[in-house]
Amino acid sequence: MHYQLNKAQFKKVLFEKGYRNLSDLALRSGIHRNTLVSLLEGKSAFVHAFNRLAEALQVDPLQLITPIISIETFINDLEKIWPVVQSLTNHDPLLCVVLFGSRVSKKAQKYSDWDLGVFRYPKPITGMEFLKLKRIVGDASENLVFLVDLVNLNQAPTWFLESTASNLIFLEGHKESYFYLRGLLDGIKKEKAA
Repeated sequence: MHYQLNKAQFKKVLFEKGYRNLSDLALRSGIHRNTLVSLLEGKSAFVHAFNRLAEALQVDPLQLITPIISIETFINDLEKIWPVVQSLTNHDPLLCVVLFGSRVSKKAQKYSDWDLGVFRYPKPITGMEFLKLKRIVGDASENLVFLVDLVNLNQAPTWFLESTASNLIFLEGHKESYFYLRGLLDGIKKEKAA
């Protein structure tokens, strides 16, 4: 499968980030202008060797990659909450677990609570299932010096989803569930802008 640059998205982000044009981006980023032009003309977004690897394995290239963000660099004590996150995803592999709230917006104090959201797709988390997840969180976090709040994002009201949309970090779990959640949040954002 071939992946190329989304021209409309690229142009939108280019101007949102304050670049005047392609030459300005090339100059300020150190990326050669010809490289940018070839990407805009439809050249694969992945290097040739990576495309060959995916073809040899007969898989979509996106199945072989994962985004790497070093969230540990700006979220202190993340390792302390990790057993709680893993307890949730071990219980239900279709869950995605996200972090939101003061820990993400860098307004957290030393003992601020941890706001975790859970979401599942295609089958939403029911009320009874959520109660079980809350018990799992309670058991996994009982020895921690801070509280862990859990929110069922499948049943969260639109105003809540809207308020957390830009302040949400994927921690672990089912990527398809996360991508669906991200799409839902983007849809809410676009609907509000319209």
